[in-house]
Amino acid sequence: MNKDLKLLISLQKIDSKISELAEAESKIPEEIEDLLSVLKGIEEEVNNVNSEIEELKKSRKKKEGDVGVENENLKKTKLKLTDVKTNKEYAAILTEISTTEEKIGRAEDEILEIMEATEEKNSEHKEKCEKLKLEEAKFNKEKEVKEKEMQRLQQLLDEELEKRKEIETVVNKEILSEYDRTREVRGGVAVITVKKYVCQGCYMSMPPQLFNDIKANNEITYCSHCGRILYRED
Repeated sequence: MNKDLKLLISLQKIDSKISELAEAESKIPEEIEDLLSVLKGIEEEVNNVNSEIEELKKSRKKKEGDVGVENENLKKTKLKLTDVKTNKEYAAILTEISTTEEKIGRAEDEILEIMEATEEKNSEHKEKCEKLKLEEAKFNKEKEVKEKEMQRLQQLLDEELEKRKEIETVVNKEILSEYDRTREVRGGVAVITVKKYVCQGCYMSMPPQLFNDIKANNEITYCSHCGRILYRED
């Protein structure tokens, strides 16, 4: 086999491996970010429940304040009973007392509802905090695994890049330059096999004589359609 052709075949395998490793490595940060987004989503759920609990607490405090005010009003209104002069005044004060007591009753019912809602939210908060704790542990574990995988891929990538440098020092520079140009415009593949008179890069057929010349692998031959370097595997 032609020396430079043999080197280019090896180089193509190395470059394909480099592309494969680089692509796999590039996906890992995105995968980690996806895991993190899940974690952040649960954190947001916890924060939302916290906010709801705080709003319920504020609402309860306000209602309790309203009850306090109405109770004071009720006391003052009842004191008026001692000063009434007529039945009409007496009836009016009783109506005022009844109205105030109804307000207090409604407010106290609302306080009970708020207390029940707060209890439910506290239970929900506990569940979500437990879920968050589990998700954090899962995230940290998977993140560590993926980071180790990144290190492994980078090590393999460095090894392949070193192999490429070694070939670059011995292959014909003009041929190497042509190889790099072709690889750039042909999706990373500049050297491809021929099978049954067909280029496996562009899948165009070739004359029998050209196929016979390629069979020997004694010289560098280019596909007349896609420009890739052709060779025949045994």
